Amino acid sequence: MKSNKNIRAFEKAIRKLALIGCFLFILSSCSKDDGPSTRDLLIGEWELDEIDNDPVIGFSFTIELEADGDYVQRLTDNLGSFTLRGEWTLTSQDIEIDLDDAEDIALELVAVSGESLLVADEDGNDLFFTKE
Repeated sequence: MKSNKNIRAFEKAIRKLALIGCFLFILSSCSKDDGPSTRDLLIGEWELDEIDNDPVIGFSFTIELEADGDYVQRLTDNLGSFTLRGEWTLTSQDIEIDLDDAEDIALELVAVSGESLLVADEDGNDLFFTKE
């Protein structure tokens, strides 16, 4: 009789361990949401607010980074509006902009969040944008 009780206790312990093991496996296989990628955060229309901590006054400058890789740049001042188009790519921490009718642009990505973008241009100027 004692051996039957020991066998039942052993089987019960094995079942508990198996259930605990399954539970831990299920928990460990759940992944947390890492949130949007850097590229996804960049997509949208951005307005230039500051250049080297100085506010932009007298003109409006916007860039639009589209999901399909298209790029649109608009400069508007009291003389009118000027638009350039091209394509953009993100490589590591650099935003490469291949313009159709002008010299290409390379921007170093310093920081990006849902509503703000900080890049450095090739001359070392810090450009601070906010999302439209």
